[in-house]
Amino acid sequence: MKKLIKVSVAVLLMVAMVATAFAAPKKKDKGKAKKDAAPVEPSYYVLDVVDACTEIKIVPNQYAEAGKTDFQAVADWTPLVKTNKPKKGDVIDVYLKIISPIDIDSLMMNIVDTSAAASYWTILQEEKDWTLTDIKANVPKEAHFQGVLKNPMRGNLGLQLAYGKANKTGTTVKFERVKQSVTGAKPVEIRKTPKKFDFDISKDAAFVQIEAEYPWVNGVQDRQADPTCFQKIVDITKLFGDDLPIVGDEIHMKWKCSADKDVSKLLIRAVENTQVVNWWAEIDAAGTEGTLLGENIKAGATNTFDFTIKISQACKEGISLVVWYDVGDADGSVLLKYVK
Repeated sequence: MKKLIKVSVAVLLMVAMVATAFAAPKKKDKGKAKKDAAPVEPSYYVLDVVDACTEIKIVPNQYAEAGKTDFQAVADWTPLVKTNKPKKGDVIDVYLKIISPIDIDSLMMNIVDTSAAASYWTILQEEKDWTLTDIKANVPKEAHFQGVLKNPMRGNLGLQLAYGKANKTGTTVKFERVKQSVTGAKPVEIRKTPKKFDFDISKDAAFVQIEAEYPWVNGVQDRQADPTCFQKIVDITKLFGDDLPIVGDEIHMKWKCSADKDVSKLLIRAVENTQVVNWWAEIDAAGTEGTLLGENIKAGATNTFDFTIKISQACKEGISLVVWYDVGDADGSVLLKYVK
């Protein structure tokens, strides 16, 4: 009798296993349903260059591809799309009517993101290098291009305008309207009233290695010369989101850290270090003198720096902090490390 009971239990177990096996396709059905879900429809944008600028100065490009982008400018649509950023797969129609005071044999254009989040230069559209040829001096010329984005806009949306050295000189070109821009959202209004920000930057500046800064000669640092100071640039743009500081803003910050060496005097100031300001703009109301962080800082001791910076010039694309000390105020390079 006991043997029969054992056999019956075994049979029931087999039946349960078979039932489970046949029930499995339900999971596959769910996966299939998810796979067959309708794809997200792309958004469509109509952008007229006149809504980025009515005129723009095309200047020598230090990062030029010789013969192709020796002179360059970037028209900026960012405020127009800040609340409705184009994504990968979205379609953008670009319209322009350009008037140039000089002949331009070939004007190259690309939709680009020049923000720090996009590594300062990312081409967004699949169709690379649109060109508009045979532009005659003082004769308006219209163009229309359509592009599908292979990369999303992360921080900025601009139109690269570039030409080669065959045209010999930079110039200022003007634009007239062709179409009304359509972005699905209202342009972001620039804040005009100063405000006060409050941040703890301890984790954002978790490891700050302050190193020798050498003099610049013709755009190159002369590392054979004596250092001018010891400094480190810390980008804090992400803390502000879409609300970058304007003139009169105050930024109150706390920073908890320790130094690996003694420092006699440590200073800090705000700058903008982005392409739109040619990689450097002094925006701190205290000027290049900066703000005193601390004196007689001891190696290994915990420091809680508490300081406020006032902004004297509106940020265009970003904001950074320069942390520095003079030569002789520490024994070479110093590491500032986050303390919990």
